[in-house]
Amino acid sequence: MAGTSFDPAGSDRILDAALAQFAQRGYENTTLEAVGAAAGIDRPSLELIFPTKARLFGVLVNRELERLCRQVIDAVPIDGGEATVGEAVGSALADLLALVRGHAMSWRLIMHADFGSFEERQAKDEVREVLSTRLRWLVASTAPVGGPDRRRASALMGRTLAALLELNIEPVINGVPTTLPAEVVEGLDALFAGG
Repeated sequence: MAGTSFDPAGSDRILDAALAQFAQRGYENTTLEAVGAAAGIDRPSLELIFPTKARLFGVLVNRELERLCRQVIDAVPIDGGEATVGEAVGSALADLLALVRGHAMSWRLIMHADFGSFEERQAKDEVREVLSTRLRWLVASTAPVGGPDRRRASALMGRTLAALLELNIEPVINGVPTTLPAEVVEGLDALFAGG
């Protein structure tokens, strides 16, 4: 709304509006005017806090990165308990995919947007690393192999599972059903059965 004064506590409202705009329109097609309109403030008021689109995008990417990393940490335990490696990882992947569905714009912004900015690439790498590390720890806690084999197997599986999850993010965001968790349970349990 033109002429609406800016409330500093409204920066979350601005970032939420920016998330929707960037996720739907991409970086090049998003304007400060569109973000301001979606947040209910005029451009001059918006520019008091975010003087440029690049600054707004950088702050948004950092906020969403923190949120996604927290979600991954909450969804992927570091100890699978008595579950088989397939059951533990399959359950974690199912939880992660549910998070992707529930926070589709954030995941799209960080993992599949092609803005090419330094912040976006760095955020994507950080989410990949958190995913890979958590999945590696989960595999290590449940895989029936010991010593160096456990470390190698868990590191490889962590990276592989993170890549598989990343490939499934966009279809999940778009409502395409996935059998990834079930396939992972079956595949990992078969792989480690002879372990």
